Amino acid sequence: MMKRMRTADEQPVALAWNIFPERIVGTKLDGGIEGAIFQHLSKTCNVHIVFAETSIYALDREDPYDKSALDILGEKTLLMKQLHFDEKAVPTFFSLDYIRTDMIHFTLKRERKG
Repeated sequence: MMKRMRTADEQPVALAWNIFPERIVGTKLDGGIEGAIFQHLSKTCNVHIVFAETSIYALDREDPYDKSALDILGEKTLLMKQLHFDEKAVPTFFSLDYIRTDMIHFTLKRERKG
């Protein structure tokens, strides 16, 4: 498990908990990483992330991860739970991504086929 913080103008804007299975990363993340997770996984583990399934949640003050995110990022925070997949559609790692909605905005497109 790895905790990462993203900042803008020295203010925290996102907090992520990334959970990697040992069978995929072994000890290759023990020293942490610099830069983008996807690039690091590709370079050191030969894992190429191509998509994620994402669900968006409101935060629960009773959950310790949510409470920590609220303490760091503030009230205008949402949670994206993401399961990341490689090019063979094999689940590779799971993320809890907390995002400040007053600093980062998302646009979702919902489309009906057929």
